[in-house]
Amino acid sequence: MGTPNVELAREYLRAVESMATSENVSRFYSADIEFHEFPNRIVPHGRVRKRADLQAAYGQGQKLLRSQRYDVRRVVDGSGIDLPRIVPVHASSIFRGDGWMGVKMRDASVVRGVGVLPIFAGLIGLLLLLGAFAATWLREGR
Repeated sequence: MGTPNVELAREYLRAVESMATSENVSRFYSADIEFHEFPNRIVPHGRVRKRADLQAAYGQGQKLLRSQRYDVRRVVDGSGIDLPRIVPVHASSIFRGDGWMGVKMRDASVVRGVGVLPIFAGLIGLLLLLGAFAATWLREGR
C-alpha cells in the first residue's frame, strides 16, 4: 500500500486501462483542471487543455487504442534511487517490458565529439599579438 495520492493515481490508471467511459475517467479531474501539453510532433507549439478538451481527447484515444497499461512506481524508496533503464528505441509498433523508458532516436542533433582547447593557448596567442604590436610601435617610433 502507498500513500492516498498514490492509491488515487493507481485507481485513475485502472479506470483508463479498463477503457472506461470518459465520464468515469473524468471524475478524477477537478472542475478547473488545466492540462499543459508540451510541444511535440502532433502539437508543435504545445497547448493547454481544459476538462471538456480532455474528455474529447480521451474519447478519440479510445477509438485508436485496443488497450493501455500503466503502473505507478516509486522512484525513491528510502534506501536509494531506483530509476528505470533508458533505452534507445527505433521504429516499431510494439514495445513491452518492465523497468525501462524508451527514447526515440531521431538523429535531429547528434553529438559526435567534443573539442577542447586549453584557455592558455588563447592567452599565449594574445600575448604574442600584443608583443608584436609593441615591437612594431617601438621600432617605428625611433
